[in-house]
Amino acid sequence: MGASMSKASERAQRMKAMFSEAPSPVVEDAAKPAARNPSAGSVRSLEASFSRIEEENEALRRHIAESAQVVELDPASIEASFVKDRMLPVDIDAGFLDLVESIRSNGQQVPILVRPHAGAPEQYQIAYGHRRWKACAELSQKVKAVVAMLDDEQMVVALGKENAERKNLTFIEQALFAQSLKARNTRRETIAAALSVPPTNVSKLTTLAAAIPREIIEAIGPAPKIGRPRWEALAKSVDANGRKVALDALNSVIRFQAWNEKSSDERFGFFVKTLSAKPQIERSILYQRRGISVSSSGEGVSVSFKVSDRDSTGLADHLRNELPRLIEDYLNR
Repeated sequence: MGASMSKASERAQRMKAMFSEAPSPVVEDAAKPAARNPSAGSVRSLEASFSRIEEENEALRRHIAESAQVVELDPASIEASFVKDRMLPVDIDAGFLDLVESIRSNGQQVPILVRPHAGAPEQYQIAYGHRRWKACAELSQKVKAVVAMLDDEQMVVALGKENAERKNLTFIEQALFAQSLKARNTRRETIAAALSVPPTNVSKLTTLAAAIPREIIEAIGPAPKIGRPRWEALAKSVDANGRKVALDALNSVIRFQAWNEKSSDERFGFFVKTLSAKPQIERSILYQRRGISVSSSGEGVSVSFKVSDRDSTGLADHLRNELPRLIEDYLNR
């Protein structure tokens, strides 16, 4: 187990160094094979996933190296990547003004990576280097770039370099980024490579991003100090109260000037407190006997039903199978 996890860690280190100028570190294999244990299969699966990502990164690096001629482009001829990874614009990111002054004084030292824009001659799309692009635009000077023919998946992997160079994405930014890529049918391994996370984490990120209304996430912002457990707790609270109640809670807080004056982390805490203070949805009991409880909530055009089967009789599965037929019978009558 120890040797297997060590190799996985070594692969992760080589992945991080894949786009750097320095060669990947040389790692010696463990002298003894890992002992077999119940989790060995999952570890081998994780190693295989990292190996595939590593191969893709190495192939992309060779591809970029073959197109390494640096050209100078008008910033106006370039647009941002087709997928957004950060919630805040790069030109208000911490350190952006320092980057502008550095380029003003010393010039642009590292070129950005772009690809030709499909269907738009003399236009380009950024793979990585968004802050350098914005800084050069701020200085009204041309931006140094390497132009490479990249497909969408290569663009996503290359974006991982930009994330590695800057401060890490916050948890919710990772979740939204993964969700956006999934919506474009991007492979799980490619998403994992862009985020530098194990492929098994991708579904967890996308599930959480879908559990909280996007309006709430956008209003709170990146929340750099809020990690996965607190976002998961918020998702459960949204589910317990209902999306409509959660959105009503949001509308009740964003109207106050104090909301705009709070940091993103403070907004998260303020919203959670407001939502927690909302009364839980009132439910009407329709049936309650023999360990089974069926209740309903809501009225008019939006009603939900909840089935609690204490003794696991299989009622929920039965109702799930029979409900379409009952609806059809009702409508036919």
